Amino acid sequence: MTKEAKKGDVIPLRGQVARITRTRVDTIEFSADDIKKWKKPLGVQRELTVNGKVKALAETIRDNDGVIPGMLTLGILDGDTYIVDGQHRLYSFSQSGCAKGYADVRYCYFDSMAELGNEFASLNTPLARMKPDDYLRALEHSIPAISTLRKNCQLVSFAPAKNSGKVSMSSVLRAWRSASRDTPSTHGCADTATDIISSMDETTLGQIASFLKMCEAAWGKAPEYTRLWGSLNMTLCMWLYQRTVMRQFSVKSAKLDDKLFGKCLMALSADPTYVDWLRGRTLGERNRGPAYDRIKQIFVRRLHEETRTKMSLPAPDWPRA
Repeated sequence: MTKEAKKGDVIPLRGQVARITRTRVDTIEFSADDIKKWKKPLGVQRELTVNGKVKALAETIRDNDGVIPGMLTLGILDGDTYIVDGQHRLYSFSQSGCAKGYADVRYCYFDSMAELGNEFASLNTPLARMKPDDYLRALEHSIPAISTLRKNCQLVSFAPAKNSGKVSMSSVLRAWRSASRDTPSTHGCADTATDIISSMDETTLGQIASFLKMCEAAWGKAPEYTRLWGSLNMTLCMWLYQRTVMRQFSVKSAKLDDKLFGKCLMALSADPTYVDWLRGRTLGERNRGPAYDRIKQIFVRRLHEETRTKMSLPAPDWPRA
């Protein structure tokens, strides 16, 4: 730790590498008063957004005695220090109640505000954007539910290749969460795939695995049945599963077991008109109701063939909306 860094003053470049890269890295101790000396580059830095993650980070920093995760980037321009990257983490520190903070800092030296703005844009423009499955893969060792689901169902994969016979874990999680709502929809659901699986217990993970195994037995991995694994059909089938196998939708609707439900799923793949109809359709208000009506009709016919009785399936209001 340097004396200059502790005071929050401008840090001079040192060494040949620092002069070439115009950057240097240090680990510093600072206080809330030190942060007040650091300026925000107006017209460059984005607006501060205080959300749940920022509030949760404040608690994490407090629990870690003031240690801020990741690396902060501070810009040095005309003798002033600017916050280039890390304003939300610094805000979290200010809300943590810690008297002292500790962070790894990368100092960048600029000749103009334009250079500083370019650095901010570069830091916030990833070379390859992270997908939901990429986050799940990275967190598998810290979130036991992820490895539990993968262990219980080999069908689930992280960002599987097209026609690989695998299904994306993030897609499964979002579909299950959508299906748990009264009206199956992704609209208004701000939870990420990581948030969703973090809130699941062993029972729910087992139910998802059981459902997917039934789908695999009924639809297989043939390319011609790829549409059945899409968001529209998958979510609606999950919605039915939750209200016919896991529980009963109403006293008038049927309560099914895994065997009967699996045969109904098989009937979907055996109906070429339905598989063809799914082409290009997604889980939106336009397609949701018609798709459910088709699924329901196919299920009712198969149930009659199996039981020789007329069985009623859930009749919610949303297909008519």
